[in-house]
Amino acid sequence: MTKRKSDPTAPQGSSSSKKAKTAEDSLAKLKTMTHDELAEHALALEKQMAALPPARRPMSQDEVVTKARSLRGTINREICKQMKWTNSCRTGKARFSFSGSVANEEVFYRMIQIDKGAKAWKTKKVSIEDFEGTVGELSASIRYGSLVATGEHVNVHWNADENTFKINGTYGLPPREE
Repeated sequence: MTKRKSDPTAPQGSSSSKKAKTAEDSLAKLKTMTHDELAEHALALEKQMAALPPARRPMSQDEVVTKARSLRGTINREICKQMKWTNSCRTGKARFSFSGSVANEEVFYRMIQIDKGAKAWKTKKVSIEDFEGTVGELSASIRYGSLVATGEHVNVHWNADENTFKINGTYGLPPREE
């Protein structure tokens, strides 16, 4: 006995998907309902929506502070991990970049210590002193010295729609003291 992929007795041409059939069936049922039945159906749908769990509870200030502090430590560690010796370190032009996301925009603003302001923004330049004061000193040890954050500022990019951010800046050898 040989196996066949399809049953020859099955009706041909029934290629529409199950989802399409159920949507068409539901629409057909709705069209045949009376106004009273439609009102009852709408109330039943509202009750189903009310029974769903709430989207998210707002974070308390303690949670925001804790998450912001944790995020600062993560940013510092990850940027310092990126600080490796390259030839561009001699001139202080080596680049670092960190991308991340937060569950709540309050955590981001608390972490970076920038006022939200009335006007939305996408990119801000934060002075290197303010940034290091917020996340900690950015430095990495190399064989005969150390690497530090250079440049006058760090670029902070914020996408409020997706609650994601990106931080870029430069690092290199510290300036020589003469």
